[in-house]
Amino acid sequence: MPMRARGDRAARWGWGDPRVHMARRAFGYLRPHRTTMFAAGACLLVQTVLGLAPFLIVKAVIDELEHRSPSFGRIALLALAGLAIAVVVGLIGVLRAWLVLRVSTQVVATLREQLIGRLLGQSLTYFTNTRAGELMSRILNDVNVIDGVVADGALSFVGNTITVVVCVVAMFVFGWQLAIVTLVVFPPLVFWLRWGSRSIYRQRRLLQERAAAFTAHAQEVLSLSGIMLLKSFGREDAERERSEELVADLRVSALRTGITAQWFGLGLQLAQYAGPLALLLAGGWLVVHGHASLGTVIAFVTVLALRFGVAVAGLGNGTIRLIGSLPAWERVFAVLDDPIEVAQRPGAISLPAPRGIVVLDDLRFRYPGQERFALEGISLAVEPGELVALVGPSGAGKTTLTNLLARFYDPTAGSVSIDGHDLRELTLTSVAATVGLVLQETYLFHGTLRDNLVYDRPDADPDGIA
Repeated sequence: MPMRARGDRAARWGWGDPRVHMARRAFGYLRPHRTTMFAAGACLLVQTVLGLAPFLIVKAVIDELEHRSPSFGRIALLALAGLAIAVVVGLIGVLRAWLVLRVSTQVVATLREQLIGRLLGQSLTYFTNTRAGELMSRILNDVNVIDGVVADGALSFVGNTITVVVCVVAMFVFGWQLAIVTLVVFPPLVFWLRWGSRSIYRQRRLLQERAAAFTAHAQEVLSLSGIMLLKSFGREDAERERSEELVADLRVSALRTGITAQWFGLGLQLAQYAGPLALLLAGGWLVVHGHASLGTVIAFVTVLALRFGVAVAGLGNGTIRLIGSLPAWERVFAVLDDPIEVAQRPGAISLPAPRGIVVLDDLRFRYPGQERFALEGISLAVEPGELVALVGPSGAGKTTLTNLLARFYDPTAGSVSIDGHDLRELTLTSVAATVGLVLQETYLFHGTLRDNLVYDRPDADPDGIA
């Protein structure tokens, strides 16, 4: 069976872990957009630096109010400066969001194009061994998960890291004692993050697998052929029960994933509350003993430490989002990495004017995974203008032989040739243009009658259609 996801090989993350390799491969999709990402990162850096302005403004206002004769005009100017900076930060945020959306939408479009292109090149064996709903889940569900974190998640991770570094530097500049108190809560967050990343990864991977199972089941039973079959045998109730089981499994998985994320968020939230409380105690002691001003302590607690806490929480949540998207990347890469069994060889030639000499030379074919040959020792020569009928019971290999003539499969041994050329030496387009095939089952694409009639020749004129 194709598309088998890689298992967890290591409990710990390291450079040899396949998940790390997969994450590096995923980030590779951002390389063509590095200029845009750099511009978005520059916007984020400016936002981060300007984000320190409220700390300075709050400190200045409180220090001004502590004077015996505070100036209201100075306070008003500080308030207007804060408003102006907020407007600038907001406009820069809009620009950054636009840049990120350009990248994320293009990456998602590239992924979907690659998935469709890869699947269109696969042989019939691939599709007989894979449920169509499973493929649709990869293209829709998994790519949608990636869409939510592909660019913004990566940039937010970098941005929160920058914010944490800038805040730490500023804290040591304005009050090293309070900075040390703030950083005390950081090591427990690291351990909490490690726990959360492992749990979220496992739960998210199971959630994606169950979503794919439900999508595949729904696609099968709700197709026209599936509906006709289940109604013919009166299997509505059985399929309804099966659907309910799959929906229940999906619900439980989604619930566990959400609850795990909530427990992780609770730890981050507690750290955000504990930090300011510890700072108030330490800051109060420093003010009482004359080691810090009231404005410094209040601004430290209400602005700088709060911003640091939000950045740390964002860093943790961003990490969880990125790690949570890895199972989706894993499933997408599994499709992209599946080998194409019937591929066009390098240097393949075209057959511009086929005569129609068909030769089967000691043809043997066995379906993948089967021990018994479907065709064995078939030799046949058909001259142009000859009419050959294949007669035999069901399962004798008539359809298999026609599929080999159209090169839907390649022979296990022997060869199929047209005008002296092995089909494997010809381009796939040339084979399709040379071999005409009328399928046993009629299939129409959704569209107009004309669209279906000219599917092979989109440029056909109306007289030709008539």
